[in-house]
Amino acid sequence: TNEINTIIHAGDLSAASVLKNTITPNYQGEIYIVCGNIGDKVSLKEVAANYPNVHYFFSGEGKFTIDNKKIFLTHYPEIAEEAFSTGLYDLVIHGHTHKSYVEKRGNAVLLNPGTAGGLYNNPTFSVYDTALGKGNIIKLKRKKREFPRGRTFLGHLSTAISVKKKKKKI
Repeated sequence: TNEINTIIHAGDLSAASVLKNTITPNYQGEIYIVCGNIGDKVSLKEVAANYPNVHYFFSGEGKFTIDNKKIFLTHYPEIAEEAFSTGLYDLVIHGHTHKSYVEKRGNAVLLNPGTAGGLYNNPTFSVYDTALGKGNIIKLKRKKREFPRGRTFLGHLSTAISVKKKKKKI
């Protein structure tokens, strides 16, 4: 089975209410979120503080370990590329461009999960298997949307991935 143990969000969570009303009521596992360039960062930080399973990186960069994999999370591709080039991380994740891709160098993976909301590109997300050290892009069936000009966009802009832990043998 494809059991998802962790959600990692690479920024542009458009509103703190998305975390409060959509994500946390429907998912009780660990959630890692980095701030992007869209949304109210202060409100998101305040809401995230109410959930012990939510780890919010207000600084724009997150470093953590899951299943012995060192992970670097940022919203911005330039910062991700710099972290990836150090060779210190097994997985480097970024958002911002809304274009999904997976790149592998040696045992390390650099990926952008794309946009689950389908803004500018067809909607995608990623699954990273910590046992295999492999990331995949999953395409969703909805079509891409263009940003409405001259209006405030209140939709859910998201770039999210999930990390799948290897099963423990008993």
